[in-house]
Amino acid sequence: MDFVNFIYDGTFEGLLTAVFDAYNEKILPAKIISEEESQLGMFEDNRIITTDTEKASRVLNGVLREIGSYGVEDLKIAACSGQEDKGIIIFNYLRAVFKFGKKVESMYNLPQVMDYATLVQRVGYEIERCKGFIRFRELKNGILYAEYEPDNDITEYLMSYFSKRNNDDLFIIRDVERDIFGLYNREEYIVGHWTVQNEEDSEALAESRQNFYSDADLIFADLWKQYYKTVSIASRKNERLRRQYMPRRYWKYLIETEGEN
Repeated sequence: MDFVNFIYDGTFEGLLTAVFDAYNEKILPAKIISEEESQLGMFEDNRIITTDTEKASRVLNGVLREIGSYGVEDLKIAACSGQEDKGIIIFNYLRAVFKFGKKVESMYNLPQVMDYATLVQRVGYEIERCKGFIRFRELKNGILYAEYEPDNDITEYLMSYFSKRNNDDLFIIRDVERDIFGLYNREEYIVGHWTVQNEEDSEALAESRQNFYSDADLIFADLWKQYYKTVSIASRKNERLRRQYMPRRYWKYLIETEGEN
């Protein structure tokens, strides 16, 4: 097998196309990475993968046939990971799936199975965490708006969750790090890239958030901060336990921790 870097367009279908090509041609890639993550080296053997939805569907149908619908859902979750080596972890796991079938799910003695299970677990854990860490603020136009910076690309999952929970609200969730946003209009949601059109728009986004929020929101935000401080018992304060359940990397967009980060 030849060692080569497979570079895809960053989409789920592109990743599955890379998996298909590598498996079908019996190539063992050194890396499977997105165009955004890649830094093409002069002395590296790189292969640009053209996304093919038919190839992607064949991989997905193969996973469905071998390990069922839960296996497909886990694959979609794994693909949302922010780990640089997620592509090769997914490829190695799928090779095991097509070799061993359903029993692969319990073969944790295999490194590729354990690596994949850890990948899925980390993304899934962050999805559940962020369901509780998202803080919606009401804008002056009445739309609810939330920003966050997750380790993984999970906005799709949060939009699915909040569109059911807050189905009577208009809201936006923005992944600041990836410039991805989700928009819900009380009927359906979309997820796409946040595009800053010009320098003036960029400066506007950098202004104090206080300029965007409604008067009612500012009042409730202040009340929430006061409540958070009031219920805290100084003599029982445990910062280590606090950071364990509420990691510091999420504090930037939590109302109750403003000024602490």
